[in-house]
Amino acid sequence: MNYQSVADQLLSSGLLLTALELHVELAERGKELTSLKKFFENPSNFEKYTRKFSVPPSPCPSQASIEGFKHRRGSQATLDSTSLFELTRFSEDSRAQTEDRLAVLEFELRKARETIHSLRSQLTDQAAKLQDSFHPQADVPGGGESAKLSLISDLVEDPEDDEIPAIRSHERRTINYLVNEYLLQQGCKLTSITFSDENSEEDFEDWDSVGLNVAKPPSLLRLFRDFGQHVVPEKDQTEQSCQTDEPWIDNAEISRLEGQNQALETECQVLRVARDELSEKLSDHQKLQDQSEMKIKKLQLDHQCLEELIETLKANRSSEPSGNANEEDQPSSVAIEDMDVDLSPRFPISVALFQLLSHRCHIRNQPSSQETLTKMSEADALDTVLQLLATSLPNIVPNVILAKRDELIPLLLITIQMHPESKIRDHFLNLLFNLIKRPEAPQREMIIHGFQAMAQKSGPARIESELLPQCWEQIGHKYEERRILVAETCGQLMPFIPANLRVSLLLSMLQQMALEDREVQVRCSAIRSLAFLVIYLDSDEKFDSLWQLTSTLLKETHLEVIHVTHETLLPAMAHLGTALNLLHSAIARESIHLLIKHTDLAEDWSSYQAIHIQLTTLSVLLPFVIHSVISSAPKLQKEKRQDHSIDPVQPKDLCVSNTLQVFYQDETSMASVIQAFQDLVGCEWYERWSEMNWFLDAFLTPFFQALAKIPVPSESHDFEDAILKPAIEFVSQLIESFGRDFGLMSLLPLIERQQEQNPPHHMDNVLKAVIAVAILRPCQSQEVFVATLKQWLILHLQESHPTNSILFAIKSTLNESRNFGVSIAEMAWTLVTDQDRALRNFSGRIFEALVVEVIEDDDLIGNRILPGLVTLSSDPDELIRISALPGLGVIMAGSMDALREKAAFQFLVSLEEGESAIVFLAVLAVLGHVWKDLPMKMREETILYRVAHIFSKFCSLDQDAGSLSRVSDICLSLLQLYEIVSDQTLSANSVHQILLPNLDLLSKCMESVVPTAQDRVHAIEAKLESIYGVGHANQNGESRLPTGSNAATKMVQSPSLDEMKHKMGKLFNKPGGPVPFWKKS
Repeated sequence: MNYQSVADQLLSSGLLLTALELHVELAERGKELTSLKKFFENPSNFEKYTRKFSVPPSPCPSQASIEGFKHRRGSQATLDSTSLFELTRFSEDSRAQTEDRLAVLEFELRKARETIHSLRSQLTDQAAKLQDSFHPQADVPGGGESAKLSLISDLVEDPEDDEIPAIRSHERRTINYLVNEYLLQQGCKLTSITFSDENSEEDFEDWDSVGLNVAKPPSLLRLFRDFGQHVVPEKDQTEQSCQTDEPWIDNAEISRLEGQNQALETECQVLRVARDELSEKLSDHQKLQDQSEMKIKKLQLDHQCLEELIETLKANRSSEPSGNANEEDQPSSVAIEDMDVDLSPRFPISVALFQLLSHRCHIRNQPSSQETLTKMSEADALDTVLQLLATSLPNIVPNVILAKRDELIPLLLITIQMHPESKIRDHFLNLLFNLIKRPEAPQREMIIHGFQAMAQKSGPARIESELLPQCWEQIGHKYEERRILVAETCGQLMPFIPANLRVSLLLSMLQQMALEDREVQVRCSAIRSLAFLVIYLDSDEKFDSLWQLTSTLLKETHLEVIHVTHETLLPAMAHLGTALNLLHSAIARESIHLLIKHTDLAEDWSSYQAIHIQLTTLSVLLPFVIHSVISSAPKLQKEKRQDHSIDPVQPKDLCVSNTLQVFYQDETSMASVIQAFQDLVGCEWYERWSEMNWFLDAFLTPFFQALAKIPVPSESHDFEDAILKPAIEFVSQLIESFGRDFGLMSLLPLIERQQEQNPPHHMDNVLKAVIAVAILRPCQSQEVFVATLKQWLILHLQESHPTNSILFAIKSTLNESRNFGVSIAEMAWTLVTDQDRALRNFSGRIFEALVVEVIEDDDLIGNRILPGLVTLSSDPDELIRISALPGLGVIMAGSMDALREKAAFQFLVSLEEGESAIVFLAVLAVLGHVWKDLPMKMREETILYRVAHIFSKFCSLDQDAGSLSRVSDICLSLLQLYEIVSDQTLSANSVHQILLPNLDLLSKCMESVVPTAQDRVHAIEAKLESIYGVGHANQNGESRLPTGSNAATKMVQSPSLDEMKHKMGKLFNKPGGPVPFWKKS
């Protein structure tokens, strides 16, 4: 009988375990049967035999139904033709089947593991033997084990041997594992993924998959560094010579030259080795020096903190009684040397910048008003604890209600700190977090200061094991106040948390709250704590993820989140980027690219808002960029190294932006450094350095290109606040730091070259306004600046370009300094007398801007502005007369009485003489702006009547297709004016005689042109009736007066224009009266 027949008999009899044991034993002997292997590799065969022989045959009549039920799946089983007894018995058989299968599978798993272990041992031994064939180690003690370990190290090959040996399978798996580990350590994640895909048969996450019973080898870096310590065995060499028959070869000369050559090669090799050793020693020495300097700075700050802690402990110990019976029950305080408290940032930061960021992040010191919490640092003795209990309990007992639960906070904090059992402390910590359902700001502040005192006393170990787990549980609480408490706690306890937890647990918590929380206040608190975390980072491994987080927050839709990010997180990242030399290459470059991207899409207000965010981002980064450029100037560094003192400069002598003060000790030192820097870069030529080249070419050039792509709309205050003002402030801060000479000699040529290479699509762009306001105005004299504006204006109007940027520059200049008023007025006068119609029209807009800014300067208005407006209002061109109306309206509303009357006279002359729809619409628009500031007498006696009179003329015209459109526009404008008029104080006589009849006429006109606006007219009439007791006009046009009223029933005639001229003439011809402006010399 052979093994095959035995196997067939076992399988046919259902003796599966016996057949499996026979299969394993035959496989171990190398006599494996194919039938057994195929049988156990096919799960369906195994299941079939299990079902067939697991249930004995039964003569029961319901056997067929049970078999049918058994072979069904659980979802197909039914109760047809079955009994409860049969179902119960069948379920027991199923469990027996499952147990049998489980036993078989466990046996297979155990045998497979033994087989794997045996194969791994065989592979290891074979590899060791192969290794011994190359490097025999029979004479070395422990040669067998060293042979195994040598599989993991690189072989030292003969440098003259160019033949590459064939790699073995276990060597390939080992090297692949080390290469993948090296790629992950160096951050090459994409390369590691590609490498894993190309070697998909290996599992790089488990060293055991290599198949060797040896420990995990060191990294590639360690193997590389250890390579130089191996000694290359010298090969035995023999010198052989032969004699030839050629008589002309001088063997002695050849031997001499060969000897010299060998000596020179040996000397070169020695020099190379010495050079490499010296380079390595120099590099190591430099690294040790840098590390020592950083450690010294850190240890100095820690030493200062530890001295304060030692003094506190000494004071506490001296106050303890000598014979304290309960001393063993008190929890021992943490030793000073065991407290890993990092109170100083890893990278150097100026005191002013640290204080500024701490203030913005709401990092507060312990308040002196919290006397109970202050005593926590002194609570080492039992009598102190009893004193705190005696102080707190009287307030707790009568006030244990929701409104007074904050009285429990000091007692809970003391208990948490002093209790020796960790379970009790965890319970009280949980009770503290849940004590107040929605803690307000003062309550949160008290809790956080208690945590700070506990951290100072207990050390970071307890913070890590007890407090942070409680915070983690609270980040998903339904009340936002709880989540705010967690975010603020993380920020306040940042110095007391170990560095490894900051970049792992703490960063994950704050990142989750900053990105995913549904409440804006929680996100803002998390962002502030993140900013403080960035200050305390001790490595650069998290820089990329933190900058990506900052970029995501700057793209938020909530403006408050963006504002807090600009105030806290972005300056902290800028400081970290400066310390890591990544400010230019990562942060500033990406911000510039985003600005260019948004300017390319600047079509609507949403794009302008995105541009505003990027301009604000660059404004926050600009002080750090300027400081990096200044501090890297070679000349200034050389003077510092040579101890050359820079001449002191008083801050008042130099206009420097306050944002740079955070980088210097005081204002005097800052002013001195910046003055020296301005002297350096203010020359016509100076030697540039790498940071300066980057600043000009990669930072400012694309910034100016982006500004040149944004057109300036007309009269948009939102656009001015969002784009123009931030851009001007950015360049102004640049000029203040680099100096005016730098603006004229470097910035202007840079902009000119950029515009020559890339001409702007819009001549009237933001860059032009920025150049005028931020560069030319502070760097040029008044006369040159105004002449430049006039030259730009003439060029724009000749080429039919918009002039909004020039008008904004004029308004901004007048708003900043009224000293430019006379120069700009002179420029406007030259435009008034120009033959060009467009220039005369623009002069009216200049006069309007002048009047708004210099309304209190009566001399300038009376001598230059008002005569210019009168001249414009007398121009034969209708549009030029309209351009003078806004300026006259502003004078009518805000100047002295004499100037008001003159402006009102000319205003009414323009209105009376024009009587066109365009002029009348312009008059109504101007009156709507200035009506509230006009004198009541002027409003009621002259203007209101003249407006009603002219409107009645327009209504009496024949209404053809063209006039209907004009009447519709006039009706809507007049309705807007009357809505403003109805809100002001009026006399009952004016309301009855002028306003109500004209409203009735307005309603009739709207009935045919704008019927939908009649309700607004009726609302005005009802409002006037409720205030003045005046009813609506009847159908005959007569007004219904209150009973007993003696008022007239129709309009009184207003003085004619001739009468007004006569009145104005008498005013100017009055003895001692003012001289008319048109008669002044």
